Amino acid sequence: EVIKKPLPRMNQKKEENHKEEKEEYYFAKEGKKDKRIVFIAIKVKRFSDVDNVKEQYRCRFHYYLTWLLTYPEYIDYLEYLHAHNLSKWRPAFLPDIEFVNAVEGFDICICIYCIY
Repeated sequence: EVIKKPLPRMNQKKEENHKEEKEEYYFAKEGKKDKRIVFIAIKVKRFSDVDNVKEQYRCRFHYYLTWLLTYPEYIDYLEYLHAHNLSKWRPAFLPDIEFVNAVEGFDICICIYCIY
């Protein structure tokens, strides 16, 4: 379930000559820390070492995960944004991705690129 709230940004400056536009923000419902809707996008870079007899192959891909923050997580994000270096902030919820049928995991790297 999603909660919709209008919120002004903390660092938004009001200009006298322009109309004040309120943006709508969407948040995940609180109380469901173990269950969130996570959107995934996968970009396949390469298939290699394909062996039809052994039914094996190697695959290089990038995956991108997107999910909604809860309202308290968003407030924590705004406070951290103004007080610290944002590159060190991590949300309270991070999805755990498992590759259940992977025979051998090579270079698995998890990076958090940006937070909107």
